[in-house]
Amino acid sequence: MKICHPMFIAILSCALALYFRVAEGSVVRELITSMLGPELRAIIEHLLSGFGVPLILAFLILIATKGREQRSSDEEILMGVVFVIFALAYVGGSYGHEMSQAVESVYGGAPRGYFQYAQWFADIIGVCLAAMYTYFFVKGHHRHGQRKSFKFRPDEI
Repeated sequence: MKICHPMFIAILSCALALYFRVAEGSVVRELITSMLGPELRAIIEHLLSGFGVPLILAFLILIATKGREQRSSDEEILMGVVFVIFALAYVGGSYGHEMSQAVESVYGGAPRGYFQYAQWFADIIGVCLAAMYTYFFVKGHHRHGQRKSFKFRPDEI
């Protein structure tokens, strides 16, 4: 199945982001934190999750509509719209999370007092990378099913 490879990349991206977030005390996480610093590690977490979460949702939509041999352009447009809705919801949720840390509290402690733009921008970049990956995968998948030959027939000219 051609969708296994991209889905594996999306799940691996989310798993790495989750590992960097919750595996306190692990040798690998502490090594990465000591090399990059906690702030850059957190930015990488946001980039990975911003890439993985919308990508998983997009490929779940692709799997759900894969029943037919040929998808119509309306279904591809619908998949794109649903992906954009998921991506915007993710970016909005990320903004809300960062804003609550700046104003309300940070994991039960005092508020940070400032908005962490770098982490929010990393989420946006991750979502943009997922959008490009999804676009090129769907277009490549769509073309692969249609193109049988590189030769032009006389009636196509």
